[in-house]
Amino acid sequence: MNHISNKLTLQITFGLFLGALFGYLVQSNLIPKNDTLIQWIFFGGDIFVQVLKIIAIPLVFISIVVGISNLGSIKLLGRVGSKTLLLFISTTFIAVGSSLLFTSLLNPRFELNLASNNASNDFTTPSISETIYNVISTNPLDALMNGNMLQVILLALFLGIIFMLITKKNSHLHQILNKIHDLMIHAVIYFMYVAPLGVFCLIARTFATLGLSAIVPLASYLLLITGMILFQALVVYPLLLKFFVGLSPFVFYEKIKNVILVGCSTASSNATLPVTLETVQQELGISPSISSFSIPLGATINMDALAVSYGVATVFLSNAYGIELSAWQYITIVFMTIVASIGTAGVPNVGLLALSMVFQQVNLPIQGIPLLMSVSRFSDTIGTALNVTGDIVVTCIVAKSEGEWDITKIPS
Repeated sequence: MNHISNKLTLQITFGLFLGALFGYLVQSNLIPKNDTLIQWIFFGGDIFVQVLKIIAIPLVFISIVVGISNLGSIKLLGRVGSKTLLLFISTTFIAVGSSLLFTSLLNPRFELNLASNNASNDFTTPSISETIYNVISTNPLDALMNGNMLQVILLALFLGIIFMLITKKNSHLHQILNKIHDLMIHAVIYFMYVAPLGVFCLIARTFATLGLSAIVPLASYLLLITGMILFQALVVYPLLLKFFVGLSPFVFYEKIKNVILVGCSTASSNATLPVTLETVQQELGISPSISSFSIPLGATINMDALAVSYGVATVFLSNAYGIELSAWQYITIVFMTIVASIGTAGVPNVGLLALSMVFQQVNLPIQGIPLLMSVSRFSDTIGTALNVTGDIVVTCIVAKSEGEWDITKIPS
């Protein structure tokens, strides 16, 4: 799978550069804009975006339902479970909140004008009261059909809890749900095979409209994501460790260096899981009774790097389309990002699809999302390292609070 992922990254990158070159030739009138082939290429980008919309809703819905039902018992949401979940949600909140804040402050430095690039800016944001009313009054089937993602998420959360309460973890219904989830994952995998072509079409249109002026903003976007990932790893996590645990961040990172290296090389929290567990128990000396629960849970629901990219992408593209975000939209983005990162964690290449879900909820055009996909792939390696590091940080805090870890006995 890692080999396939690396190959796909190269293909998407190739599609990016080829699309940029093709679009530049069109923009420079070296290729006639009214050519039938050009129109079909632009149309291919529209089809790619539409398929994103089609896949996103059922995928996120079934991911959330299965993720909750897989807990197996309400007992797992007891004291240790509650602490762990609250800490994972808190770090995700910090990740998306800080990225929204810093990106908003730095926004003027990398403006990109996509307002005329086949997207409408005629959007209206419902008030808080209207949003609450729509969540309660909307028919669940209508929500699924019309893509009302907030209602879809709440319905998935409700059904996930119901399934967890009324079914055993290995029941036939539970197995059917997991089979459906597996089918959706494979649908995403097969869809991603055409992603390089979709990226080519969308990048070609962008550069045909904007020319080389799109390069600097995209590079700035990638640089800001990288900077926010480093902020989470080098500022937020060390502060949490120092305040809640009293552990030196230098000692911490020295002990988990192998986890970081494996995370960077595999770009998968799940693939890094065995190394993470071994390091937490052997190098940090944390009790298996805590780490055996929190580490696998973190690999499933903790996606701080995804939250960082969502915050940056939201402000970046809203600026590019000339849309001013309201305070309520920011609040909605934070909430949707937390739920989306939990619901889609561990599913390969789903970040783009879940981001389209967030965008639809706050009425932002999703046509610009594939523009960011290929450059975002470059941050995936350190993003995975951030996620697995966050898993260990939360495990340390929970273990310390439960008396399951004495940091003075860390193996030297």
